[in-house]
Amino acid sequence: GVRRDRQMSETRATVARLKQELQEVRAAAGPREVDPNAPNAAKTDPVSAAKVRGRAARAAASGGGQGQLALNFEGLGIASADRTMLTSAVQTTRAIIAEHV
Repeated sequence: GVRRDRQMSETRATVARLKQELQEVRAAAGPREVDPNAPNAAKTDPVSAAKVRGRAARAAASGGGQGQLALNFEGLGIASADRTMLTSAVQTTRAIIAEHV
């Protein structure tokens, strides 16, 4: 009980910190250019988008025991100009992993 409560508190604090960091990164990056070929988020059905993400996650997780996931930057909408944002995301991810390992 107490351990679970502590873990939940730590998780909430981590999430709040990451949200703040994401807002700072987005503010520093300024307005993003929209790819004319990218689907419009307002027109995309959130249920079907979630299903697509779920299928992709399951496919990656069961990828024949390769042990690593492929990262498709173009599919994620990350251009080479977004290196600062990507670097920040990698550092944040490493920090989270280090805290919970």
